[in-house]
Amino acid sequence: MTDITIATPFLRQSLEGAAAAGYDTKRILKECGISPALLEQNQARIALDNFILLQQRVMRVMNDEGLGLFDRPVRLGTFDLIAHAMMHCTTVGDILRRMCHYNNLFEVGFIHTVEESGSQLIYRLQRRHPGAVKNNYIATSIVMTIHRFLCWASVTRVPLASVHLDFPPPEWASEYRYIFYGFPVKFNQKYIELYFDQDHMALPNRQDVGSLKSYLARAPRNIFVPEKNLSYSSQIRGEILRSIQNNEGIPSMEEVAEKLAMHPQTLRRRLRDESTDFTVVRTQARRDVAIYMLSKPQYRIEDISTQLGFSESSAFVRAFKGWMGMTPMAYRKM
Repeated sequence: MTDITIATPFLRQSLEGAAAAGYDTKRILKECGISPALLEQNQARIALDNFILLQQRVMRVMNDEGLGLFDRPVRLGTFDLIAHAMMHCTTVGDILRRMCHYNNLFEVGFIHTVEESGSQLIYRLQRRHPGAVKNNYIATSIVMTIHRFLCWASVTRVPLASVHLDFPPPEWASEYRYIFYGFPVKFNQKYIELYFDQDHMALPNRQDVGSLKSYLARAPRNIFVPEKNLSYSSQIRGEILRSIQNNEGIPSMEEVAEKLAMHPQTLRRRLRDESTDFTVVRTQARRDVAIYMLSKPQYRIEDISTQLGFSESSAFVRAFKGWMGMTPMAYRKM
């Protein structure tokens, strides 16, 4: 119940490579517990567990960690090889430079470069040619993987001064705010780039080959739910989910701040720094729990409504329709 949910446009884009290669994507979706009909609903979302299962299934079937979305396959085991090579790095900056070097050896999709510009370090991805990258899902996935790996290695939420993306903002552009932890995201840029402050490049690598084994076993879950997410919005979400699971209702901002040993006003400022607020985090948590519970037939609509703190079932139905564009019962049937 603690996992996030994934917007269906990302799901649809992640399958484009397999569909183009002739695989029966509807059958694969059903095997992973996902209704193919959901792909037509831009507003709909699916549970992360199902999405991760789908990613893993497509990678195995195609023997391609790139999901068929690059101009050539990225054979299974490629990321494992690169990750092991980076375990001997002593700092985050060293990891970025070695990551750049090894990614270029495979000559897939992007040309990777690292550039120092004053007080900033820029990790840049430039498309090798117009057909090198099939869609923007895989481009986003690559930069997420790079950033999440740094966060895991340093056991720190490594700040991003800015994220540049070389494609126009999609209809679901608001999702990118959460993908990159509230750090600034700019679309329609010349290159895909991650901007870091040089000061953070000295952060030590606190991981080793032993801990890497656990990290790789979780992949690609680490991209969406890091093992240690130190953002304040994530901590608040955790407190809300614990209250829901313990049938304690939805906690207030003040109650959550007390649990985190912070003054409410300080917590509000921290959330503003992450480009969000308490209401948004609470709404997302309720939405994701509702999606999870609707996938379990033992929960009645009335039970879900009560557990999520709605005064009556009709209020829950209205809220869910606003989140997903359909009623809870329609979603459950799909």
